[in-house]
Amino acid sequence: MPTAPAPATRLRLAECLELVSSPLVDQVMDGDADAWQRLRATEHALREQQDDRPRAEILHGAISRLIEDYEA
Repeated sequence: MPTAPAPATRLRLAECLELVSSPLVDQVMDGDADAWQRLRATEHALREQQDDRPRAEILHGAISRLIEDYEA
């Protein structure tokens, strides 16, 4: 039986969901500096997270793709 997500993963999931939902994703797409700062902070936190790596890697992939798609 799978284990529950680590607390850090739950926090990062909430951040990811917010980043890929309106209105924040629209701000990312428009190049808003604050939205991009949040996006990069979440990407960094996921990259550095040591526990619950399989889930963190999946979330990191989604956020990295968002960065690749909309980076100026």
